[in-house]
Amino acid sequence: MAMVTDDYSPVYIGDNSTPLAIHFYDHFGSVWQLTNQTGFTITFTSVPNEAGVPSQSFVGAGTATITDPANGVGQYVLASTDVATPGLYNIQIKLLPSGKKFDYKLLEIRP
Repeated sequence: MAMVTDDYSPVYIGDNSTPLAIHFYDHFGSVWQLTNQTGFTITFTSVPNEAGVPSQSFVGAGTATITDPANGVGQYVLASTDVATPGLYNIQIKLLPSGKKFDYKLLEIRP
């Protein structure tokens, strides 16, 4: 499975001031070139908590941009709705138009 590296968790509720820097790699650790991709989406799925709150999913409303296609780099600017609810979220990135999905990453949104 392909993977994405991150340096953005945790974030705080309402804090969308710093874009998520996203680096795409294949399962061998080689750069995933994004030359033929037009963008990507991020799906947030909340992690069920011990209080029994079930998981919920939503597609992020922020702006996803491929910033350096040859080196597999993109960024995601969080929308305020993306960081409105504290908790743990599994995020998954899907490239467009290919539909290639990458391994989940954990994002913590703190109050």
